[in-house]
Amino acid sequence: MSLEWDALIVGSGLSGATIARVLAERYGFRVLVVERRGVVGGNVYDEYDESGVFVQRYGPHAFHTDNLQACDFITRFSVWTPWELTSFADLGGGVRCPVPFGLSTIDHVYSSMAARNLRERLRSEFGATPAVPVRLLLSSADPWVTAFGRTLVELDYRPYTSKQWNMSPESLDVSVFDRVQVSLDGELRYFRDAWQLMPVTGFGSVVTEMLRHPLISVRTSTDARSVIRVSDTAVLHANGDSSELGLPVVYTGPIDELLDYRFGRLPWRSLTFEYQTRDRANGEPAPVVAYPLAEGFTRITDFGQFPYQHRTTERTTVAVEYPHSVDESTNLEPYYPVPSEESRAQYERYAAAVRRVNGLFLAGRLADYRYYNMDQAVQHALEVAEKIGSMYVR
Repeated sequence: MSLEWDALIVGSGLSGATIARVLAERYGFRVLVVERRGVVGGNVYDEYDESGVFVQRYGPHAFHTDNLQACDFITRFSVWTPWELTSFADLGGGVRCPVPFGLSTIDHVYSSMAARNLRERLRSEFGATPAVPVRLLLSSADPWVTAFGRTLVELDYRPYTSKQWNMSPESLDVSVFDRVQVSLDGELRYFRDAWQLMPVTGFGSVVTEMLRHPLISVRTSTDARSVIRVSDTAVLHANGDSSELGLPVVYTGPIDELLDYRFGRLPWRSLTFEYQTRDRANGEPAPVVAYPLAEGFTRITDFGQFPYQHRTTERTTVAVEYPHSVDESTNLEPYYPVPSEESRAQYERYAAAVRRVNGLFLAGRLADYRYYNMDQAVQHALEVAEKIGSMYVR
């Protein structure tokens, strides 16, 4: 293999495809990409379903960023359209509030006089700050502000988190809590980033175009373990001759699987989806709706409201999302690392072992055991590609 290729990429998702493209285009590397699934795209894979609705098979994705470098790179590979995601939370009893929670939420859960009082107190404490983490509400010296924070936690954050992570909020890393923002300026968009875009042909086509290069070859339905194995210090051929591969390898899958779970299985969360076809009139009130108080599932995505529905249909497809733990008995693919002090310490043992392996690089949410938005995944992949390109000058 080392004579045919200059680099091996394991995984054809956004991270792997970005690295492959940069190595081929900028550095002239001959790149082989191996993908365990039968199609490229990783978890951004999308397609038309039997009802003619374009669906994202592994959960909703929307590109949003303040990072011009990541934006400039990814937008080369499709025509894009502006699109700002809106989301609601169903709090039971017919109450549906825009997410992130904000000033409009106050009107749903307080009387008009109490709402006016709370607004004034929030303005007094935070001034013109556009948004603050719920954590800051909870630590406020003002009992009204603190009570508002506790209300949001008990109505949404605690029940949603308990289902999503199968852990109490107190057991999770504070970074998870800080992603829960409260809007104080009336903003109704889910994200505040400068660039919020969607590819008109879907994210799967973006990855396909990234990989469309004469120096890139892709092998689908190929498990990395049929190609490589990892010793304590080197990446070896998997064909039994134990010889060193002799080229840089980028791995984007679960890091514990790569090293045969030598430090135990890392905690992961997975998802399954129940797809339903509905008349458009019976769709969800927003493209994504959280259901913190519902039994079992966390949210519903209404794909008929996404911007790249090019086929005319009066139907929509919704995906009801159920979170699960990952273990040997479930045979489910990992989606999210579980952020806690214990899991991070366990991951660091894996990361230290990988650092001792010559020519092995990690990229992506599963390999880095870190939550990435799409732009963060692209940016990190660009940095990994630059590092490899500078280390292995051809």
